[in-house]
Amino acid sequence: MRGVCISILLATVGFASAAYAAAVPAAAVTADMFTIAGMKVEATAQSPRAARDLAMSQGRPLAFTKLFRRVTVRDAWSSEPQLTDGELLGLILSVDVGNERRNTTRYLADVRYHFNPAAVRELLRKSNIAFAAADEQQPVALVDDGIRAHLMANVRFGTLADWSALRMRLGAVNAVTEMDVVGVALNEAQIDLTYVGEVEHLKDALAQQNLALSNIGDEYTLELGTAVAAK
Repeated sequence: MRGVCISILLATVGFASAAYAAAVPAAAVTADMFTIAGMKVEATAQSPRAARDLAMSQGRPLAFTKLFRRVTVRDAWSSEPQLTDGELLGLILSVDVGNERRNTTRYLADVRYHFNPAAVRELLRKSNIAFAAADEQQPVALVDDGIRAHLMANVRFGTLADWSALRMRLGAVNAVTEMDVVGVALNEAQIDLTYVGEVEHLKDALAQQNLALSNIGDEYTLELGTAVAAK
């Protein structure tokens, strides 16, 4: 029964593949703003190795674009540096690969890219591109009429119904503009929240949907409010 519950839980996650999530429990995920998760790569070539190499090389610039838009102001997005594959490799500390599928000519996988924060900042400085990552934990960018910030949170839930309710309530929080599932396991997950405003305002907005955001230092935990979880 426990194995069945795990399979159902992973199937409900819209932003991460089931096989990848099962292989990478939330507690093992490195959650920082220079990690780009959930990149799906795919390529076809004359051999399995060539297909894999091509897929990975195609994924690197896509991951960098996502990172670039995360740590720079919106007005700078059109100035994204056009990097060679060698330059991109120099910015990446490591990659995690999951859910690999291949045949004689085709390769597919889910990849997490870990970028080097110091190298990325140095590139942006040399390119004279403004970026708002002075605080490594809270890089921000201008969006509409507010400030967009990222917050990594550990999510705790007791049942599949709680996990579903929590995600539905997150979708109703106006201050939250985007939510990415970074990792998931039984009764816990790790998410990257994009929100507008200050973190204290975010806590208030979440509380209005009976979601409790707490923190010890820079580590945040998100749970259903007591009244909801007790049902």
